[in-house]
Amino acid sequence: MGFGTRSLVLMASAHLVSPAMAAEQPPSYSAEEVAWSIGFGSNIIDGSGAAAGPSDSATCAGEEVVLRPDSLFERHRNRIIFGSLEGARIPVTRFLAVINADDPMLPVPPKDYEAVARRSHCAIDGKFLFTGVQDGEYYAVTMLFPRGNLGKASPIDDIEVVMKRLKVGGGQTSKLDLLHRDD
Repeated sequence: MGFGTRSLVLMASAHLVSPAMAAEQPPSYSAEEVAWSIGFGSNIIDGSGAAAGPSDSATCAGEEVVLRPDSLFERHRNRIIFGSLEGARIPVTRFLAVINADDPMLPVPPKDYEAVARRSHCAIDGKFLFTGVQDGEYYAVTMLFPRGNLGKASPIDDIEVVMKRLKVGGGQTSKLDLLHRDD
């Protein structure tokens, strides 16, 4: 998949880091740091990744939603990839350019990084569910496509990746709206 020069310039400018970030070494992944998230918990995440309206018409229907436990490593990755620790929507072209760049500040995750990720799928209505989630903070990530393109190819410029941070606890059902913008 190729990118035009204009896209690469925009993606490169979005990937700038602060001088403080440039001076620090990226944190190493630690399986011990996320061990708390393994096993069966009592929380439920009832999520939605669909909206249809004049200002937003997107869906995650048919896509995987990945839930990762909070850690220094995950925070560092999200800060570089999304430019945020709370939530963001970015073009998939920017996402791919950042994760595929040969950047020492964004090391390739080790194999055991995937072992603690939970996965769900967005139904046709954009709803998804995680059950048995341990108390703690997590990041949910999925791809969004323009509504109406379900089952059809979407231009790559119309596809986005969304990330949201959330905290669950106390055996509660937590609502997560991936398309709600907090800003």
